[in-house]
Amino acid sequence: MPLRDHLIRPFNFLPFEGVHGAWPTVMVYQLFGKLPPGYSAAPQVGLGTSLEFDLAAYADESAERPRATELPEWSAQDSDGAGSGGTATLARPEPSLTLACVMPEPAEYEVRICNAALGRKLVAVVEIVSPSNKDRPGSRRAFVAKCAALLQSGVSVAIVDICGTPDFNIYSELLAWVGRSDPTMADNPPLYAVACRACKARRKTRLENWAHVLAVGKPLPAIPIWLSDDLWVTLDLEASNEETCRLLNVPPFSTSPS
Repeated sequence: MPLRDHLIRPFNFLPFEGVHGAWPTVMVYQLFGKLPPGYSAAPQVGLGTSLEFDLAAYADESAERPRATELPEWSAQDSDGAGSGGTATLARPEPSLTLACVMPEPAEYEVRICNAALGRKLVAVVEIVSPSNKDRPGSRRAFVAKCAALLQSGVSVAIVDICGTPDFNIYSELLAWVGRSDPTMADNPPLYAVACRACKARRKTRLENWAHVLAVGKPLPAIPIWLSDDLWVTLDLEASNEETCRLLNVPPFSTSPS
């Protein structure tokens, strides 16, 4: 069955997080029969939070309550730990700048694969992009930095983005991070799947990529998940996505509006 658009009717009866939250578990179940002995996979889902600060509201509240200028008194101690009987007060340091801001913690939907023989060393990660991963420049930079750090440490990274909104391509931004680009992503398509790994060749680092442009109404590809330099398993995105939709009772693509 082809890729559905989970952000439009009739699919939006199911929260986007529902599909994203269940998909990693189905991926893990699919990988159980493929991983060699000594390797294990586990889903990891973090729903994220957002802390919002409204400067105007804070100012109204502070005007109605006493201003805290000092911390509670504490008993002074001699160098040997005995109380000297004296007290001291510490003045609260005033901030040099106060800003109205939003500090988001993007949601995470991923599968982590470890090698138990190497002390559960992380060897591969499948990242499923969520709207909160790319709705702000800071969120995209954080996601790119995370993927780059994983690749630099020898962990293979797969990025799957079936979220067409916001219209950004994080994979292209990851390549721009290292001063490169992918011709297949020249138009920065918002839907894609890619597997990446960094390997050493003649004392130089080579970034290898298996990229696919996705489209609503088209089947999802299978991508390689690299466990070591010469060992990989195939992750069938189409099969795992279809099983996820079946378990969640998401209608077939044929019921989608034209």
